[in-house]
Amino acid sequence: MGADEDLINDSELSVHVDVQKHIVYHVRGNPNPWAETDRHTVEETWERVAAANGGFLGAGGFGQVFKEVCTQDSRGIKVGRYRAVKVIAKSGPWRDPHREGNTKALYKEELKALAKFSYPRYQSWFVMSFGWYEWADSIYITMEYIEHGDLQGYLSERFSEGDTRKIASQVIMGLIYMHEYGFIHRDLKPQNLLVVDKPPEKDWYVKISDFGISKQAVDGEDAFSTVIGTQEYSAPEVYLSKSSTRKASYTRAADMWSLGAICVRLMTGELPFDSRDIYTYYVSNGPFTPDDALRRCNISTAGRDFVQRLMARDASSRLTAMGAMEHNWISHGSQQSQIAPNKPAYVIACHRFT
Repeated sequence: MGADEDLINDSELSVHVDVQKHIVYHVRGNPNPWAETDRHTVEETWERVAAANGGFLGAGGFGQVFKEVCTQDSRGIKVGRYRAVKVIAKSGPWRDPHREGNTKALYKEELKALAKFSYPRYQSWFVMSFGWYEWADSIYITMEYIEHGDLQGYLSERFSEGDTRKIASQVIMGLIYMHEYGFIHRDLKPQNLLVVDKPPEKDWYVKISDFGISKQAVDGEDAFSTVIGTQEYSAPEVYLSKSSTRKASYTRAADMWSLGAICVRLMTGELPFDSRDIYTYYVSNGPFTPDDALRRCNISTAGRDFVQRLMARDASSRLTAMGAMEHNWISHGSQQSQIAPNKPAYVIACHRFT
């Protein structure tokens, strides 16, 4: 059994489900083997929160997300805590039409990424998973519940350059880890950035979520040709793969383009392209110049350069995740603040993988 299969299998939960009552009973290993109570197992009961009380959290092409509450815990701790549960049908319109064979192939990519990035050392950058289980014709992925929702819900007004820098820095740190381990998110957008903290109580703090269409490089390859992603934040090469019968390859650089598009949306209040025709013209002819919109919003020279270098039409010319962290717009700002709670920015900016 390979390491990837081990990751997935080790995070599988043992459950019994009462479908009629929307109750899930878990039996799992005790995280504290030295506890005076039963050392070997922990029993938990989770109930779905009624939709009228905010139990339905959202839906997309890859599944629905519900809120559950813990009503019983054999350890007697944290009863009443919440979690989010993503429900993915094993078959359906979410499946990638370019994949053949085992219908589990797509959701296994999400399970693998969730298991990998749910270790404590990654918890500052990614929405954590508590495990997954299979029941009837669906896969259920349990995750931390983040009450403030996603960043899309806060786009009614423009973000300041400083707030955008902070959010971008947090996303970059997540991408550094993802790309280092061969994962490409492939659908970065405000809806997939969950808001942990927000003004006025605290500074903006987001985590990357939804690995439903992430994919990992195999045997050192870095190019993928699956036609997936959200157009408004999709790199040109991804758009080409959608609009052509011929599959086009793309790489980690697609995530960097998406980050640039997110920055434009936050700082200007507008999408980089306000129509499909303009985007299509750019893809065919280039170059892209978001400079006018950024200038109108008084974005600094360094901020405009950062966006331009993320959104280069040529994927090979874009900043890498590490290059983005080292860019003056990010590194200068990180000297004055923390990127995430308990994570000194100057340490993060100088981090190197060995």
